[in-house]
Amino acid sequence: AKNTFEQLENLSESISPDASALEGPVKITTFHTIGQVFLPTVKAFLEKHPKVEIQLLTVGLDNETKISEYFSPRSGLLDADIALWPGPEPDFPGKIVKMFGTAQFALFATAEYILRRGMPESIEELKTHSFVCRPAEPIMKFEHWLRETIPQERLSVKATDPTMIHKTILSGICIGFLPTYAQNYYPELVQVMESRSDWNFPVWLVLNDHTYRTERVKAFLKLFEEDKTFKKED
Repeated sequence: AKNTFEQLENLSESISPDASALEGPVKITTFHTIGQVFLPTVKAFLEKHPKVEIQLLTVGLDNETKISEYFSPRSGLLDADIALWPGPEPDFPGKIVKMFGTAQFALFATAEYILRRGMPESIEELKTHSFVCRPAEPIMKFEHWLRETIPQERLSVKATDPTMIHKTILSGICIGFLPTYAQNYYPELVQVMESRSDWNFPVWLVLNDHTYRTERVKAFLKLFEEDKTFKKED
């Protein structure tokens, strides 16, 4: 395993000189909540390698699905060349797993919402505001904090789809949790309070043992590992 990790670290040095002529698919998968982080790399990669086809598959995280089922044969995720896995370190046979960084979450609202409702300066003031969250039992630590801290009647909007949670916040309806990198895409967002370390979680790079050596996958990984979206461990 150690040799495999060392080889992985040297991917960028082993890309062949004819990498500009790359073609074929690169299959990428992750969860809805962090799928957007691939897009800047996809843009830069396709500018260099227009003949490569990027296949993006995102799935939702829910309470009923066991972790092992996400990479079951029926899920289609086993075919992915590259995956980002948030949370505890995954253990998948035939996969190479490497710590990629830390996803940081915080409470956000739009500038328009803050102008209309005011900026909460304390937890007590925060409890008077409106929030959006998922209706299911909490999974992430920040979801537990929200349910334990904010009165039930202030959880004004509940949405099953992460996209709808994002849109509810961006529409200026409620305060809600978003990854801190969301401000890179939506300048109208205002962080309502400092991110807490217990809201964060590790993000793992999961690679297909059979395809990670292909030139097109190595080229994509070289660009993606330069991404600064997630906090890298020293």
